[in-house]
Amino acid sequence: MKVAKLAGWWLDNYVNKREAWTGDLAQPKLGLGVEQWKRLCGHGSPENRVTAIIHNGATVNWNASFSALKASNVDSVMDLLTAAADSASLTNFVYVSGGQTPKVQEENDGRLAEEISRSNGYGQSKFLSELLVKEYSRMIAPSKQRVCIIKPGYIIGSREDGIAVRDDFIWRLTASCAQIQSHSAEDPEAWLFVTDVDRVADAVSDCCTNAGQNTCEQSVEMVKILDGLLVSDFWSIIKEQLGIKMQSSRFDSWMHQLNTNIEAQGEKHPLWPLLLTIEQGQGRLGVVCTPPEMRESDRQRVREAVRKNVAYLIGIGFLSRSNELPKVQQEKIETSFVGRPFASRA
Repeated sequence: MKVAKLAGWWLDNYVNKREAWTGDLAQPKLGLGVEQWKRLCGHGSPENRVTAIIHNGATVNWNASFSALKASNVDSVMDLLTAAADSASLTNFVYVSGGQTPKVQEENDGRLAEEISRSNGYGQSKFLSELLVKEYSRMIAPSKQRVCIIKPGYIIGSREDGIAVRDDFIWRLTASCAQIQSHSAEDPEAWLFVTDVDRVADAVSDCCTNAGQNTCEQSVEMVKILDGLLVSDFWSIIKEQLGIKMQSSRFDSWMHQLNTNIEAQGEKHPLWPLLLTIEQGQGRLGVVCTPPEMRESDRQRVREAVRKNVAYLIGIGFLSRSNELPKVQQEKIETSFVGRPFASRA
């Protein structure tokens, strides 16, 4: 409710339309009570049965191992699939994935598995969960259930309110680059997969329509959100919004500047817990690929969203229009966040 009020879309009459359950993704059956779990499995009176499950939560810890994240990121998915298989009322199952950059071309699970094996524990946990959802759809899901996996890139605030999550990787990196007025050089045609939260919400909503219609002959329905912009355009917007000069530097030179900046700030630095991730990805945000086709209205929407997010982060003091340190400094940057999906550099 607090987040909804902050975003400006909360209405008081929503109180009677929502029901919140306290749980824990890392616990068996999501830490729910017996009666709650029964309702999730489709038991009880018809008006109380769950007809759609949207799984949009995870523990996002860039430094944790797969085994440390398995309970919350993999076992929770398995529990929900078990509930879905047991339910006679469930018509829609939607899983919002992350942990890897979307692929424009058709994906091959074998090649993806090889790629993910070199990734971090978070990416591995999300990939395995995807495989579980795919196998459930192919082998177990009844024909009346529509099973979807949504795969976005980085997710940012909408173009209307621009409410950004400053803990997200894309903004941590942006803030760090702004401080040293330099970013790691990338191919000028590299594509940054990024979309606004409203686009993801629309995709989730679409996946919850046409209830009871499995349109893919029992195979999971993959919904890739390939929105984005050129990395060079992203940094141009950042420079314009902040009113600073920002040079594109070779990785070794940029990394030296970054390390000096991190040593000066210590644990308060936005990239303090992400140094290994930065080094592995060489500070890149984009990937070299054939840019996906986008309508001009969608291109404009993404650019407006980026600008609005930057304006919001300036407003709360996370970004600065000069090379001074931002006004907002956390005592210690946390490395684990729950419920916010976004893609890492896989």
